[in-house]
Amino acid sequence: MGLSVLKAALSENSISCDVRYFNISYRKYVADPAVYDEISEYWFSGEWVFGKELFGAEWAQSKRGGTEGIRSFLAASQRTGQLPTLMDHLADLRKGAGLFSDACLDSVDWGNYDIIGFTSVFSQQVASLALAKRIKHFWPEKIIAFGGANCEGEMGTAILSLFPFVDWVFSGDADISFPRAIKAWEKGETTEGIEGMASCQKGRLIYQGSGCVRDMEALPYPDLDDYFMAVREQAPDLVGRVPVSLEFSRGCWWGAKSQCTFCGLNRQSVEYRCKSPQRALQEINHAVSRHGTFDLRLIDNNIPPGFFNSLLPALGKQENKLKGLFVETKSNLSRKQILTLKRAGTRYWQPGIESLDTAMLKFMKKGTMMLQTVRLLKWAREYGVQPGWNFLHSFPGEDTESYKRMAALVPLITHFQPPEAITPILLQRFSPLFNDRDKWGIKKVTACEAYRFIYPFKQEDLDKLAYRFDYQVDENIIPAPGYLDGVKKELENWKEYWKRKEPPLLFIERQTNGRGIIYDTRPIRREARTQLDVLQMLSMTACDSDLRFSDIAQKTKEKMGSDYPGDAVLSDCLEQLKELGFMISEGERYLSLANDGEILAEYGTSKLVQMLCG
Repeated sequence: MGLSVLKAALSENSISCDVRYFNISYRKYVADPAVYDEISEYWFSGEWVFGKELFGAEWAQSKRGGTEGIRSFLAASQRTGQLPTLMDHLADLRKGAGLFSDACLDSVDWGNYDIIGFTSVFSQQVASLALAKRIKHFWPEKIIAFGGANCEGEMGTAILSLFPFVDWVFSGDADISFPRAIKAWEKGETTEGIEGMASCQKGRLIYQGSGCVRDMEALPYPDLDDYFMAVREQAPDLVGRVPVSLEFSRGCWWGAKSQCTFCGLNRQSVEYRCKSPQRALQEINHAVSRHGTFDLRLIDNNIPPGFFNSLLPALGKQENKLKGLFVETKSNLSRKQILTLKRAGTRYWQPGIESLDTAMLKFMKKGTMMLQTVRLLKWAREYGVQPGWNFLHSFPGEDTESYKRMAALVPLITHFQPPEAITPILLQRFSPLFNDRDKWGIKKVTACEAYRFIYPFKQEDLDKLAYRFDYQVDENIIPAPGYLDGVKKELENWKEYWKRKEPPLLFIERQTNGRGIIYDTRPIRREARTQLDVLQMLSMTACDSDLRFSDIAQKTKEKMGSDYPGDAVLSDCLEQLKELGFMISEGERYLSLANDGEILAEYGTSKLVQMLCG
């Protein structure tokens, strides 16, 4: 996406530009897409593969740079059951990295270009530097530029200091700074004063902050032509399967108010900027029609909330509907908003859930509560829109009682989508945990150990290059061993249940007499079929969203009139539904856990439900 945006910006400034996607070339070179996908799932593995090409054979055979170091890191931090096969693949790919680098060098007539830029995100750094070094060796007059998330702030200046073949580094948004730098170079003018650009001039490192585009509306449409051409030529099996990636906002609208404690994605600024829904719709239709795909991925950190009342309904009403729409949102969406996502074409999306306990969510500064998170999972199941989420744990100073509460909650909600991963929190540069480490009791912060096996530099330099860090915490906030065992067991069980042909269900079938039947296939069920009387049925439907007792009572009175049995009886009814595992509460608020059978049947999420309620 970054290259497509920059090419459009350069074209607008009458600067010719070609783009090469060597990541797609590498997928073809690996030959087995499964192996390519495997290494992309593991932190640092791709970096290690190209270490010999950047630092030489002596480093690759050393204790730090050889297989021993990276193996120990992966064994300690990854899925160890897959480690032997993974290491075999990595070793083979490292042997062939030189041939691939040669192929990249030979595939382009580098002499035709004055400036050669690399975008570097996550595990693209070493491979990019290795190729850049080769280009500079054969064409020393060429300007080598780097940009992307790996170049932000101190990481970017470290690249200039440690890799002298790199001439320019761009931090933050480069839509404006990159074309300005090229124009200045063409005129023989200085690049000093260009926001977001760093360079070494006459032995002096000049850092000029992080670039920020404030008027998103003024940006040109991204030029995706080179990307889709590369897919057609080098990954034909992906034609029609890869989505169009677009961006309609930068920063995070929630982070600008209250940045999540663990999040470093917005780099040095969470300042929120977005395009209008009208511009977004035009851009989508242009990209879809030009590239012939109806699968769209929005890379915004958190889509503009106003899009739920503008862009998304417009997408749902278009004649040529999207077949897939990926977005990222907060986890306190309403039922109407989730249905809007469904109608717009969403099949899978990423709400920022992270935890299932209000105390932990407050600790993370998520701006949500447990009941809101659970109701999102409930409504997502009804409409057949899969939420992708991870369960985060091991925050410094966290309340261990939260995990006891979640261990008790999880068996009740196994009919909702489980987390994809259960993972400890990572300390990332630019996150509040990193920036305010003393506040969180974090000490002895150093670059993640894996950087020692990737780069042959001293610790001080690794700390400047790193995005991910290891750390220790104050002894007085280290929890007792085993506090996560209970919730981890329940979460793993939950994931296993969803590997079955028919995941667990809990849903209501409405009856004509005002009563209802609850069908329950959860492992903790008492009965597979439970009859609900009128009061129980009204209570369950009233609590489709989380409600205070006073609101439940008011709704029930309106439905029952003079037959309303009184608040005490209603209270007993709600507690009985909780005892049966059909409802949960927090504070004064109650939430029904049962899905609406009619909605489940309408959206075809279960054959059993369709048979009973369709």
